[in-house]
Amino acid sequence: MFDDIGGKLKSFAKGVMVFSVMCFVFLGIYIGSETDSVIVPILLVLTGLLIGWIAAIGVYGLGQLIENSDKMVDNSEKLLKIYRSGETEKRLKELEEKMNKGEISVADFEHQKSSLLWNQW
Repeated sequence: MFDDIGGKLKSFAKGVMVFSVMCFVFLGIYIGSETDSVIVPILLVLTGLLIGWIAAIGVYGLGQLIENSDKMVDNSEKLLKIYRSGETEKRLKELEEKMNKGEISVADFEHQKSSLLWNQW
């Protein structure tokens, strides 16, 4: 029900547009058959088209905005994982080199390694 809200809103906007246009066209035909005026039904149909378009474009834009924000979140998470994994690997290699050179003890290496890996999550 709550999956792909952006797509559902976009489909709803299209449905609103079609429904409103159909209603105003039928209303224009009905008014045209009941009156002798030609201008009133034409203006009614054109007004209906405009109202339907304005209503649909707002809802459609909201759906597009939701879809784009979902894509941005997904891409940000992917980039963050890539960044963190590369940075962690680099930092682990630096720690290992320090341990091999004797700059830090094995216990310090293990402690810093575990805190580094813990902070990654």
